[in-house]
Amino acid sequence: MSTQVTGEDTLPSDNDGRCHGTNKQGQPCGARAMECGYCYLHAHPEMAAELGRVGGKQNRHAVDGLSTPLPALDSVASVKAAIAHVIADVHAKRLPPRIATGLSPLLNILLGALRTDEAEERQEQRLRRLEEKINKSSE
Repeated sequence: MSTQVTGEDTLPSDNDGRCHGTNKQGQPCGARAMECGYCYLHAHPEMAAELGRVGGKQNRHAVDGLSTPLPALDSVASVKAAIAHVIADVHAKRLPPRIATGLSPLLNILLGALRTDEAEERQEQRLRRLEEKINKSSE
């Protein structure tokens, strides 16, 4: 326990050089006190708000402004282009990673459905060509 000298008497200090302020939970602040008896942030509460604001600006995930819209998603190639576009937007911080995380399973489902459709179309074209060959050879 430290002592504080005031005049001729010596009084024990109740905070041991710690701040007299309290934190959000109502517990004593654990920071070292300045000459005024408070830590820097309790002595200058406007600075605490400013530091929080500056820190929040540094932690932004997205740049102000809109990201460019996705292209039409009607073919495998266009879905692949959209995936590349989303990756580029996340990298450039135009799109928050959480939004991209939500889009990725949807794009994956769409990609699988389009691949299935294209495979069915190719199969139908092969079947038509075979039928045409069979019809020509039987004539």
